Amino acid sequence: MSETSRTPVVLYVMGAGRSGTTLLGRVIGAHDGYVNVGELRFLWQRGILEARSCGCGRPIPSCYLWSQVLDLVSDELSRTALAAKMSTRQGRHLRWLHTWSVLGRR
Repeated sequence: MSETSRTPVVLYVMGAGRSGTTLLGRVIGAHDGYVNVGELRFLWQRGILEARSCGCGRPIPSCYLWSQVLDLVSDELSRTALAAKMSTRQGRHLRWLHTWSVLGRR
């Protein structure tokens, strides 16, 4: 976020596997004022439904960053249902092979 604004600036980096996007994200995220969220597409399935850990070592719902983000979109009781719904939608609509057709739409 900039010093004068409360609105975050988002940089979305997309690439094929083994293209260097993880390294780029880590370099950018190492600077003050920036955060690298990694492969955000796995938040619902791996983070909530499979209860995997964040890079900080805590389970996603207990992580300082992710607990605040998740509180903005759902309460604890509905979080699993929302995660299941979002994971299903991602599986249907957000696949690498569809990227160029989605980007080409107006």
